[in-house]
Amino acid sequence: MWDQIYEQNIVKLISPQRPGVLGRLDKLTGLLSGRQARLTSDDLGYRVHFSDLQRMQIRYLHTKLANLAVSAHFHEDEWKPGGKAEEIGRVLKEYIQAVRDHEYMAKYANASDDPFIATSQRIYDKTFLESAIAHDGERRRDVKLPQDFLPSHVLKSEQGREQNVDSLLVQYATPTGPWERDNTNKRAAALTSTRTKAWKRAYWTRIGAAVIGGAFLIAPMWILALQRNLFVNLGVATACIAAFGASMSLYLETVDNVFAATLAYAAVIMVFVAIVIQETAPSVA
Repeated sequence: MWDQIYEQNIVKLISPQRPGVLGRLDKLTGLLSGRQARLTSDDLGYRVHFSDLQRMQIRYLHTKLANLAVSAHFHEDEWKPGGKAEEIGRVLKEYIQAVRDHEYMAKYANASDDPFIATSQRIYDKTFLESAIAHDGERRRDVKLPQDFLPSHVLKSEQGREQNVDSLLVQYATPTGPWERDNTNKRAAALTSTRTKAWKRAYWTRIGAAVIGGAFLIAPMWILALQRNLFVNLGVATACIAAFGASMSLYLETVDNVFAATLAYAAVIMVFVAIVIQETAPSVA
């Protein structure tokens, strides 16, 4: 059962290593300085995505609606006022609300303060998760933690090789570092930000957006003004528009908004390019 839970990403094994390039840099600096500590299974943790539970709820309601539709087809007499007609309306409302809730939860994806995950990255969550897993592990004698969080095909291929368990766990654990530590004087982070902290974060986000937006206009403006070469200007305009469109795709949620922002930016840039074309047109001809 535990390997099935793992494969369904309800409970996932994670490690305090940094993901991506930063993790490789940490390993390299650790090797060069000779202070790299080898991770063991005791250093690993767990993560639960509540959005996965929400998808299970959506699937349950989806199946229930399908059953009601089949029942309506074969038992028309049951669909009188006060009968199953009211039930399908209630289930349909629950299904629509569940889909909307999942869309709302998706807005917090990849956020550092995502309230819809329980993860060992946070001190409080780490304590609760370890307690819950230990409690359920004691109730089931056939569970061998944390090996049972490995995929089933790995367990079968490595069966009987107990000396490789730690390395396998570290290998298949998802890097999510850095984690909060309970051996420091730093206060544990709250699950949700205070109003003051949320306002400051939003303020600096707006400042950052203003700086980036200004850079996308000021930098090409200077280049297009100083370099009166048609091909250089076209290359700069193409690169800036492509970079701006790519950046908008990271921050905007809908395709319409990405198109609108990119086209508006392209229109501004093309004003500068048009001036250069007018000035260089006689020489090109």
